[in-house]
Amino acid sequence: MNPFLSIWSKPEQTLQDMIEQRSLGYGILVTVIVSIGTSVFSFADTGLLSGFSLPTILFISLFIAITMSVFFYFFNAGVYLFIGKILGGKGQWKQMCLAVASGSLPMIGMLPISIIAVLIYGKDLFREPVGPFAVTNMSFGFYVFYLIVMMGLSIYGIVILSKAIGYAHQFSALRGFGTIMIYAGIVFVIVICLVILVISGLVFLGL
Repeated sequence: MNPFLSIWSKPEQTLQDMIEQRSLGYGILVTVIVSIGTSVFSFADTGLLSGFSLPTILFISLFIAITMSVFFYFFNAGVYLFIGKILGGKGQWKQMCLAVASGSLPMIGMLPISIIAVLIYGKDLFREPVGPFAVTNMSFGFYVFYLIVMMGLSIYGIVILSKAIGYAHQFSALRGFGTIMIYAGIVFVIVICLVILVISGLVFLGL
């Protein structure tokens, strides 16, 4: 069973195969492959790498994306394992790692879009947009298409991750979704606190 294909037509069987039959190494491989498809848009329109050649930009963005994806592969698994245990789950470390990898499978759909974007826009894809109201160097139609696909894949990814967490913890997908929302809530509170801290520091320093 190829999980990148079966996740669209047989999600339940795919999750069972991933969590029960696959190794941690396979989960890392899935994470790396998926990160290839998302690396391009992680730096698109930022201007951060515009001083480099296109091959160098692709190499740097890919290296950073893979490194961060593998890190969060393990970090997120630990968080979901901990929160799930609090909610009565019975999952194990390996199962949760593979559950996280399973949740990323739908994002493989970004790979062909990333390739097309690079072929169409080249290095311009990574330049900072020029103009007071400019948000992207992509054409309006392509940008809207990208946003719609990204949103659709992200929603489906959350659905799959909820089911995967539920399967690993032996509770419902709804409780799996609750695990994700608790994590998201914690991150949101931390970000708000950091923003308030930074603003307070700037005000205190008179900047």
